[in-house]
Amino acid sequence: MKRLILLALAFTAFLLAVPAAQAATLQVAPGGSGSSCTTVAPCGSFSAADAVASPGDVVEVAAGTYGGQNLTRNRTSGPPVVFQEKLGARVILGGISVNGADYLTFSGFEMTFADAKHQRSVWAGPGSTNITFKDIDAGSVDSWLADRLTVLGGDYGPCWAENATVCGNNKQDVSSNVLIDGAYFHDLMQSSGSAHWECMYVNGAQNFTMRNSRFERCTVFDVFFTHSGPDAGAVGTDNVLIENNYFDAAWGTDQQSRGWSSVSFSWCQNTSQPGYRNVMFRNNNFGSTATIERDVNAASAGCVYENFRVEENRLAWANGCQAGFIYARNQFFPNERGANGTCSSTDTQVSGPGPSPTPTPTPTATPTATPTPTATPTATPTPTATPTATPTPTPTATPTPTPTPTPAIAVGNRVRYATSGVARVGVVLLIVTRYDGVKVALVQREGASTTQDYLGYSLLTRY
Repeated sequence: MKRLILLALAFTAFLLAVPAAQAATLQVAPGGSGSSCTTVAPCGSFSAADAVASPGDVVEVAAGTYGGQNLTRNRTSGPPVVFQEKLGARVILGGISVNGADYLTFSGFEMTFADAKHQRSVWAGPGSTNITFKDIDAGSVDSWLADRLTVLGGDYGPCWAENATVCGNNKQDVSSNVLIDGAYFHDLMQSSGSAHWECMYVNGAQNFTMRNSRFERCTVFDVFFTHSGPDAGAVGTDNVLIENNYFDAAWGTDQQSRGWSSVSFSWCQNTSQPGYRNVMFRNNNFGSTATIERDVNAASAGCVYENFRVEENRLAWANGCQAGFIYARNQFFPNERGANGTCSSTDTQVSGPGPSPTPTPTPTATPTATPTPTATPTATPTPTATPTATPTPTPTATPTPTPTPTPAIAVGNRVRYATSGVARVGVVLLIVTRYDGVKVALVQREGASTTQDYLGYSLLTRY
C-alpha cells in the first residue's frame, strides 16, 4: 500500500511539472494569404485565423479596411479565441457574422457604412455560444438562438428602418443568457410609416441582463419585449434584470411622439402564463415624458405578470399604475399631459427627469497587489551649507500671439483628410459622438461615388 501511495504522489508531481500550453499570438493583415498566421506570413481573414487557433490564442489584426468576416468553427470549451486590433491600429470591417461558432471574443473594431443612415452590423446566429463583442462600433448587434452572448461597451447605430439590409434593430431573438453592459444604442429611426423599429427588440428571453446602457433617438420604443412566433412563445420571458440604464423619450417617425412608452413588455398572450416571470426593473433613468408600460391588450388577453418588480427608477407617470407590476421607491415626474401620481406608499413625486449618465460597463475586479516590503531607512548625513546664490533677474516674457480659431466643420462641408497615407477630399455626410466621447465623421470621398470614409472629426480640415 505504501508503495502505491508513493507512486501516486510521484505521478501527481510529474503532472504538475508539465508546463501548461502557452497561448499563441496569430496575425491577420490586409492582403494576407498565409495559413499559419505568422508575422512573416499573416492570414487574410478572421476565419483563416480561427481555423488554426487554439483556445486562449490571441489574433492581432493589422490596420486597414477588410470585408465582412464570417466565422463557423465549433468549439466545445474555452478560454475564447480573442480577435483584437494590433496596438495602435485602426481596423474597419464590413461586418461580423458568427454562424454556429463558439468561444470567440471580438474587441475594438469598427464596421463600415453602406450610407449615412446605415452602418453594418455584428451578428451571432443559431448554435453560437460564448460570444463576446467588446467596444464594437456597428449599426447593430443582433442574435438569433444564440447562448451566452455578451456585449460590453460599444456604439450601435445608426440603422434607419428604410433600406436596412446591412443592419437590424438590435434584435435578441430567442437567445438565452444574454448580458449587455455599458453600450450606447442610438439613431434607429424611420422617415415615414409605422414599422416596429426599436433600438432593441427582445423576443423571448431566458436569463437576460441589461445594465449601464443608454438609448437615444429610437423609433416607437427604446426597448420592446415580446413573444412573436412559436419559438419565442415556447420560451416565454423569465429571469430578466434591467438596471442602471438611461431611456430617452421614444420617437414616432421624425418627432418625439411616443414618449410615454419608451420600454414595453408586450405580446404575453402568445406564450403560456405567466408570460413574464421574475423581472427586476430598477435604478433606471428616463428622459422627458418617458416611462415603462405593459401591453395595452394585456388584460383582455389574460396575460399574467409574475414577480415583476419596478423599483427605484426615475420615470414619467403613465396615467395610472400597470396591473401586475410591483412598485417600490420610484420617483415619478409629470407625463406629457402634465399629470403625475405614485403607485406605492414608498414612491414619490418629483419635478422632472434626473441626469442622463454616460454608458460605462461594470468594471472587472482588479486583483490586490502584494505589498512590497519597506526597506529600513539609512541615516542621511547632515549636508554642508551651500552659499546663497545671487538671484538672476527674470526676463520679461514675450506675449504669445493668440491663434486664429479653426472653423467648425458641419455636415455638407467640403474637407481635406488622409487615409492610408493618401491625401483626399470629400464631403461630410454625418457627424456623431461615440459612446466613449470621441467625435467621428462619415465622409463621401470625391471622385469615388461608392467610397465613404469613417474617421475621427479631429482629422478633418475645412477645404
